[in-house]
Amino acid sequence: MTRNHVTSSNSSKSVEDVKENTWHKMLDQLKKYRDEHGDCLVPYRYKHNKALGRWVYNQRYQYTCLQQGKRTQMTQEHVDKLNKLGFVWKLAKRKTWFEMLDELKMYNRKYGDCIVH
Repeated sequence: MTRNHVTSSNSSKSVEDVKENTWHKMLDQLKKYRDEHGDCLVPYRYKHNKALGRWVYNQRYQYTCLQQGKRTQMTQEHVDKLNKLGFVWKLAKRKTWFEMLDELKMYNRKYGDCIVH
């Protein structure tokens, strides 16, 4: 057995085949998440499936590497499948507490209260 092969009971699969199979299993989990939550925005520390949260984070990282021409495991096929699900590649920058406070102050000046609906 070479380093690039994993032997199962009846067949020999390459490491690449095993990785691809794992990738598709995670994609299936992401589909289930999307069906349940309406999006693919799995939190990194998703308490119900920590592996899925890390996997989603890694897909974004791998995509960034692909865009920058760096070595990556991301393929165009993977990109296409994730795009088909509505995957969000770049998350919006979260506003700081002070930015949100400034928005609340503007709301207060406009509406005279801080009861935001």
